[in-house]
Amino acid sequence: MDSTTIIINVIIAFVVIIGFFIFYGRSAGWFKKGGLVYEWWQNKKKSKKK
Repeated sequence: MDSTTIIINVIIAFVVIIGFFIFYGRSAGWFKKGGLVYEWWQNKKKSKKK
């Protein structure tokens, strides 16, 4: 295999893994109020304002 094929496969794998975690996070409620990612993002915003 040449290097461009390997790079393309790594990028595709990375996108698939990120997509899986986004899908799982949405179904588990991570992005809703009270969820893991939502609360983390709100705390990050509050610390920037201080």
